[in-house]
Amino acid sequence: MSTEKKIRVLVTGATGFLGSNILRAMAVQPGVEPVAACRRREQFDWMLQQEALAAGATFLGPFPVTGPRLEDGRVAGASLAHAQTGESVDVDARVTLLATGAATKPLQLFGVCTRPGASAMAARAYFRLPPDLADQEQSLVISYDRAICPGYGWIFPGPDNVFNIGVGVFTDSSPDASVRNLRRLFDRFLAQFPPAARISDAGEKLSDLKGAPLRMAMTGARFPVGITPRRSVRWRACRSGNAGSADRRSRCANCTSGRGAWAPWPAAAEQ
Repeated sequence: MSTEKKIRVLVTGATGFLGSNILRAMAVQPGVEPVAACRRREQFDWMLQQEALAAGATFLGPFPVTGPRLEDGRVAGASLAHAQTGESVDVDARVTLLATGAATKPLQLFGVCTRPGASAMAARAYFRLPPDLADQEQSLVISYDRAICPGYGWIFPGPDNVFNIGVGVFTDSSPDASVRNLRRLFDRFLAQFPPAARISDAGEKLSDLKGAPLRMAMTGARFPVGITPRRSVRWRACRSGNAGSADRRSRCANCTSGRGAWAPWPAAAEQ
């Protein structure tokens, strides 16, 4: 029997798309035992904020960005303005990270987005099962069931016997209005996909259906005017997550889910 001690690596997030890909990749690494954890969106965001504050970050809210601060053609931070009072704040930064999710206005202000429309839409609701039934439904599910194609569905088991169930649709490839109606798609998923039906029938619904836009491999992403890939290192700004989704050549987004893109583009660090 092997006595080798494995390193436990925790993969955490608000959804299971990225986590499932990381777990699959790490599971084949010798000496590594990947463990997954999934939290509800509002809980995960709050935990992330608290950890950032504890590490020394300063939280400014509500201060939407009004544009980049430029010095000699380089991004040197961002200008912000209070949403209600209009109070302006300039933030100096050696590197500026645009982690704006699917919100495109900040990307447009920085000149790195030519298409504001979302390339996909998704919606989810939370359900809680009795403990004995929850133990039987512990699989992370991503479904391309015939009943909802060309859309997709998911079931993410979370803590306290709570399940995140949702559907999504790619707007570029789904011209049929009936497919793009997320409420109808969600109802069809609950009615015709057996695991989703079991959870919705036996469980307590904890939230209303809530939707959000997604940016997934959008061809509208681009380098700022005058910035080429060779010169982007000196631009001192980068994008992360859905904000980093670009065309297929950039390979910033997960081509299956479009979520959790971590490659900065344009690159930020100076050589």
